[in-house]
Amino acid sequence: APTSSNMPSTADTELSEPRVVRAQSSQTALDDRLSTNGGRFIDEQTKSHIFWSQDRQEVVISVEFDAEKIKSRNIQVEASGMIPYSERNAAVAGSSGVSDSPYGKLKVTAKLDSGENATLLEGDLTHSVHLAEDEDDIEWDILSECDRKFVRITLRKAVPMAGIVVWWDQILQQTPKIDLSSIRGRGRQSASVENAWEEAHRMFKEKVKKGQLCHSSED
Repeated sequence: APTSSNMPSTADTELSEPRVVRAQSSQTALDDRLSTNGGRFIDEQTKSHIFWSQDRQEVVISVEFDAEKIKSRNIQVEASGMIPYSERNAAVAGSSGVSDSPYGKLKVTAKLDSGENATLLEGDLTHSVHLAEDEDDIEWDILSECDRKFVRITLRKAVPMAGIVVWWDQILQQTPKIDLSSIRGRGRQSASVENAWEEAHRMFKEKVKKGQLCHSSED
């Protein structure tokens, strides 16, 4: 028969349950924060857990990784087709300068402790992104929270004209879309602002016809 010395006390039982609940609550709160006005999914190509959030100016992508297999110093983020800061309010499809990707590309890779190379996220962006002032690359860092680690990438939204707010419904061409009507405080822009997209694309097509738009190329 069990003795009093090896039986859990009522006090121990009562204390252990709230700790578990608090831990689960913290994880849920973190997931919700990382996907505010955005979404979360498992990438079909890489099987990485992806979270993304957005506000009126920025999109933040958080790529979760296994810290037991990947060291932070072995992670690399590559982006192409980012628009200069000076052109942040004059962005249209095709202005990325990447011939096969109108809005640019994003790739997150890592070298595993085993020596193998792994891709955590890769694809074509769905909207234009601009660089920060006096910067020539996008901003990214490592987020450590609730015993989890993420590659956190900040993308600054470029727009066709000042005053427009662009809400993204997906981050990469192959990733799931969200329902934009679920975004709180999204509001409706004036008719003149909504028509700016059509005007910007019309101007872009005119530039293409006149040969005024150049794309960079690699040898």
